[in-house]
Amino acid sequence: MPSQVLAGDVYAITQGTGRASVNASLLQALRDQPWAQLVSGEIFAFSTLHDTPVVVRGANASAFVAMEGGTWTETGALPNHWAIAGAGLQDRLGLGLGQAVSLEGSSIARIVILPLAGFFRSATLANDEILVDLGTARFLTGTPTQAYHSIRVKTSDPDALVAFLADRDASAWVSGPRGIVAGVNTAAGVDPRLVNIVLRLGTGGLPADYLVEGIAEVSLSVQVVAIGLAVLVGLLVALGIHAIQARAFEDRRAVVGVLRAVGAGNRWMRARLLLETLPLAVVAGALGGGLGFLVDATAGSALPALAFGHAIRVTFDPLPFALGVLAVVGVSLLSQLILLQRALKARPGESIRGEPTTRSPPSLEVILRG
Repeated sequence: MPSQVLAGDVYAITQGTGRASVNASLLQALRDQPWAQLVSGEIFAFSTLHDTPVVVRGANASAFVAMEGGTWTETGALPNHWAIAGAGLQDRLGLGLGQAVSLEGSSIARIVILPLAGFFRSATLANDEILVDLGTARFLTGTPTQAYHSIRVKTSDPDALVAFLADRDASAWVSGPRGIVAGVNTAAGVDPRLVNIVLRLGTGGLPADYLVEGIAEVSLSVQVVAIGLAVLVGLLVALGIHAIQARAFEDRRAVVGVLRAVGAGNRWMRARLLLETLPLAVVAGALGGGLGFLVDATAGSALPALAFGHAIRVTFDPLPFALGVLAVVGVSLLSQLILLQRALKARPGESIRGEPTTRSPPSLEVILRG
């Protein structure tokens, strides 16, 4: 998720602890810089739509969609006050062009009803957000006319951005895809309240970058749950693999006895078993992982997993896929070695005749009679 908030060459400028600097004057000055490819002044409002939490952003529509690398799917004439929805939100809530939506203020008691004037699709979290005109965003949040919560800049030269802010004597924090880039004329504070930190304007006690810190905390919580589920699923998969291989091995126990009877050594037996198991385990792991990804991608489009109003996208990552295949292969090889080791403890004749390697304990009745 953090990489989808600020991805590529996009950097966010938020207010520091010094004088108010994230404003229309700074926005216009950034647009005049040769190293600034795209600039978007934004105001954040948090609301609900059809009982679903949504992030509402006030921004210039064309600049915002271009910065997100999005494409327009449906468009109409833009009135003075409008709302535009991401395609993910449109699909989940069944929104239509021209439909009226009501949005509430996130920190003050206000409500506004707007027509949906278009829809866009992007590969970022913006795909699950509502975009409104800046005037509406200011009304919902009470933000002053010339102020912004954040100014995002697309640039390949973040050092030039930081130097520019320093030359203007601005007080701001610059954040990028990998966290804090720099602080300019600002100091860290201790106020942990979200409204006073993310949506605050002017001076005050602010941490270095609460946006990045908050995202990191949320991501850690999600990772803990995900790792716990992964361990549980991995344990179930390992037990399932071992149970299937144990059943198949029983049918070949006699072969182990025959090979040992004709002189096959334990080391040769282990090497032979691993050589037979390895290719099947690799194919099984790759096929299972591929089918799991396809099922997840198909089911995810109909029943997406949501986190803070945003749909979690199913993406194919080669490293976790390879680790999954290696885990299946490792469990399969270990299971076969355990089964073979048990068979090697029995005499060849017992394995050939299918006799149990251990005798059942006598019943209590037999013990008493004895």
